[in-house]
Amino acid sequence: MPKSFDEVLDDVYALSPEDFEKLKVVLIGPPPQLHPAWGPELRRRAAELDSGEVRGIPWAEVSARIDKKLAEAQGEE
Repeated sequence: MPKSFDEVLDDVYALSPEDFEKLKVVLIGPPPQLHPAWGPELRRRAAELDSGEVRGIPWAEVSARIDKKLAEAQGEE
C-alpha cells in the first residue's frame, strides 16, 4: 500500500541536509544562475539584513500587498 502524504512528509523531514537539497533539485529544478554582476549587490543586501540596518518583510505581508495592488488595478477594491 502506498504511503500517505504525512508519512512521505515525515520521510522528507528525516533526510540529511544534503539529500534534502538533492530532492529539491529533482522536484523544482536547479537554482537559477544569476549574472556575476549581481554578486556585490546581493552581498551588500545580505550584510544590511545581517547587521539589522534593514529588516525583511514576511512573505505573507508581501503577498497581501501584491494581492491588494492587483485588486486595485482591476477595480475590485
